Amino acid sequence: MDPTNPPRPPSMDKLTGMMFSRQPEEVNQALAGRTVGIIGLGGLGSHVAYMMAKSGVARIIAADFDKVSATNLARQYYMIDQVGLPKTMALEYMLRFLLPDLEFTSHEEKVTAENVVGIFGEADLMFECVDDADTKAMLFEVARTSMSRVPWVFASGMGGAHSASEMKVRQVAANIAVVGDETHPDTEGVTISRVMLAASMQVLTGVRMLMGEEP
Repeated sequence: MDPTNPPRPPSMDKLTGMMFSRQPEEVNQALAGRTVGIIGLGGLGSHVAYMMAKSGVARIIAADFDKVSATNLARQYYMIDQVGLPKTMALEYMLRFLLPDLEFTSHEEKVTAENVVGIFGEADLMFECVDDADTKAMLFEVARTSMSRVPWVFASGMGGAHSASEMKVRQVAANIAVVGDETHPDTEGVTISRVMLAASMQVLTGVRMLMGEEP
């Protein structure tokens, strides 16, 4: 290959078809035209967004009020030169660099019981990716009541460096699943391997729920 004359990439339409050609067709059909909502863009949420984008979802609605800090870089999907930027802005840049046609709607604000439906009312699938216990409890109540038509995937217990075999998926309601070991909090410290394992489990669980399968 001549490095001074690199091959030109195919058109975006052709490229998109090629990208997802080895993904199971039932997955492509389940994600076609879908909108996913992600609350929290830290270790879980940033990787959930990355994997959902790379899986072929049409639109992502994301909310986080935080900024990228140096302590985030070891386990979150951000770059060193993004320290200090809002996570919503930094993540949008990363995802558009990968998939220019992805529709990304961001909200740089804290999600509350008062604004969650207004922000995520168009979502077909929701991911809870926060680390605050009160916010988790509030979102669980929303998932159980005002947004019960939408599948939700929560995460609980990914602290420490415990065995991957402890990580489970548990369906707790018709539209709600929880991934993690539900035991070890992040006060034990967090490793990128366990956080990304939980994020991967969230994404696979969410995709299966959209397919109408058991989590």
